[in-house]
Amino acid sequence: MKRNLRLKPSKFLSGINFVLSLIAIALGIFYLVPTYKVFGIVWIVVATIICIYYGLNLFTKKGISLYEISENDKKNSK
Repeated sequence: MKRNLRLKPSKFLSGINFVLSLIAIALGIFYLVPTYKVFGIVWIVVATIICIYYGLNLFTKKGISLYEISENDKKNSK
């Protein structure tokens, strides 16, 4: 029998990181883009990707896992 185990962050950790990534997006929009232009745009893109990742883990049941472990159960038959 083959089992697939998925490792993903908890709902609590996903919630904290979701809120922090929203703050990072706001920081990028209101401070970094007007001041540093290209760096601010890159910052917003990265923060948005992080926000989507943690948002999916927070608001959906399945979420996105970082690691998947496949395990084969071999029964000793004699």
